[in-house]
Amino acid sequence: MTQESSQSTFKDIRWELVELMGQPVKYAAKDSQKVYIQFNSGDSRVNGNDGCNAFTGAFEAKDGQRIYISKLASTKKLCMQMPTEENFVEILQGIDNYTVSEGILILTKARMAPMARFKAVEL
Repeated sequence: MTQESSQSTFKDIRWELVELMGQPVKYAAKDSQKVYIQFNSGDSRVNGNDGCNAFTGAFEAKDGQRIYISKLASTKKLCMQMPTEENFVEILQGIDNYTVSEGILILTKARMAPMARFKAVEL
């Protein structure tokens, strides 16, 4: 697999959060808003939902599975039961690399313990 094809494996896929900072994500109800992220290859934009608020921003993917997320903005709805920590967007802006394997996306900082783990889902 070439470097370019390995970089594209995380783009244009909806990734649902399953673990944040080493803790499994538990949703309050079956129909709860799922926390997700999607990296759009056409315009290098990232968008998603933190379980309550929608967010959007920019990302840059570099050689060596390096990734940088920046310029994130989100809606500011008041939500009572959010499945993730309130600093989810801050965590996303702190990551600097990723791995993709068997339908799982792992975002880390300095190749240490995963900060966020996602599974690929059908759109």
